[in-house]
Amino acid sequence: KKPHNVYLSRQSLDIMIALKTCAANSRYVLPSRYDADEPMSRATFNRVTAAIVERAKKQDFPLAHFTVH
Repeated sequence: KKPHNVYLSRQSLDIMIALKTCAANSRYVLPSRYDADEPMSRATFNRVTAAIVERAKKQDFPLAHFTVH
């Protein structure tokens, strides 16, 4: 794929910086749980996303429909 710029809001940038800080020396913002040299698996990301949606429903939090790319 061709490299491209993604412009982020200040809030989004702050979140990305916090995630990168938590990832320590990994080159990934969301590293694998077991190997910091690998990205988080799709299965893990999907489970976390499903858990967030479920928690939002239980707490009657108005979460708009979204897709993960």
